[in-house]
Amino acid sequence: MKSYGEEIWEKKINSQDEVGVIRGTNSNIEKINNQTKEIMDVFDTRIINKVKINGKVLDAGVGPMARFSIEFAKRGYDVTGVDISKTTLEFADKYVKKENLNIKLIKDDITSLKNLKEKYDFIFCFETFFHIPSYLSGITLMKFYNLLERNGKLFIHFNIPQKRKKIIKNTIYWLGHYVKQLFGKGFKVNVTKFTEEEVEEIIEKSGFEIEDKFLNGVYLLKKIEGEEE
Repeated sequence: MKSYGEEIWEKKINSQDEVGVIRGTNSNIEKINNQTKEIMDVFDTRIINKVKINGKVLDAGVGPMARFSIEFAKRGYDVTGVDISKTTLEFADKYVKKENLNIKLIKDDITSLKNLKEKYDFIFCFETFFHIPSYLSGITLMKFYNLLERNGKLFIHFNIPQKRKKIIKNTIYWLGHYVKQLFGKGFKVNVTKFTEEEVEEIIEKSGFEIEDKFLNGVYLLKKIEGEEE
């Protein structure tokens, strides 16, 4: 089985619950809620004033709980969420309906985004970019660029391992991953790692400018003013 694409995520959502798909089988809903709050606090304090009021937001990798799409919709944005997995979108739809919100959910691969017919003021891609193979990373950023309105913003999370923790963390992760595979609950999902230098290079080549940086590997990028396809 390939480590990237629809098949692997269909397998994961059908064998793990929402928590397992979002953060792994060693996580829990409390950790997910805390992470969601942390990221939305960053948005509310440092980004919200830079995004068009009631503008169009694309959640690239909406996930089975549609957690960020729901938060953006509650703030008045016109939200579209995309995911590569049909079953994941079915899970997400239940969470959206529970909140009685109007969020468009579309099945699409973020490396192509061929099913989207409009442009957005803000694209949000948290952790999803981890799972894009490195050879598709530049193409994916360019797809985001083309879907943004002039001066639109991209919030994106790159996987930049912290060097001091890298060896121990990787050892623990892969040991746990091996054990989970023995019990049929683990899947080898693509995880692309970047250095800060590689991130800056791919950002520049894709036509973006770095407007701000948050946490580890989280960037706010700006579509260069005046550029239009």
